[in-house]
Amino acid sequence: TCRYTLLAADLVAGTVHNTATVTGNYGSIVASSSASADKTLAKPLLDLTKTAGTLTVAADHDTVTYTVTVSNSGGAVGYYGPITDTPAFDPSLTPTTARWSGPNGSTPTGNTTLSATVTSFLIGSVTPIAAGATHTYQVSIDFTAGTVAASTCAGPGTGLANRVALPSGQEGGP
Repeated sequence: TCRYTLLAADLVAGTVHNTATVTGNYGSIVASSSASADKTLAKPLLDLTKTAGTLTVAADHDTVTYTVTVSNSGGAVGYYGPITDTPAFDPSLTPTTARWSGPNGSTPTGNTTLSATVTSFLIGSVTPIAAGATHTYQVSIDFTAGTVAASTCAGPGTGLANRVALPSGQEGGP
């Protein structure tokens, strides 16, 4: 029996090549035989998306909701997280509180207070995701509006722009 521990380079390459050789002799007769095999490694392929939801206006603050989705279209269990959420609102809109639930409406849930020095927050922790699975998080951000009307369709630094990110190297594929 021979064992081999996969290396990070094997996972990046996506395959492992193995050659076995047996040699034997019987008197002056030497015999040898070899066989090779390549094994394709299944690996995760993670994708992170965020879509704007609803905008609710109240007397003391407004609330915007987002849906954050992590999917694994690869052939193996993957791990992601924590997800970094960074509101990039118009400067006249002041994010005050963020709340989230998930994946899929379950725990973990959480909330955080946002300020001039706390401008992003982490959703969840390192989370396994099965091949072919999708995890959905609901995120709500409360904010106070200045002189600019809130808009869910603006780019970074304007309206209610908001972005999410996985830790470096977790998203995408080969």
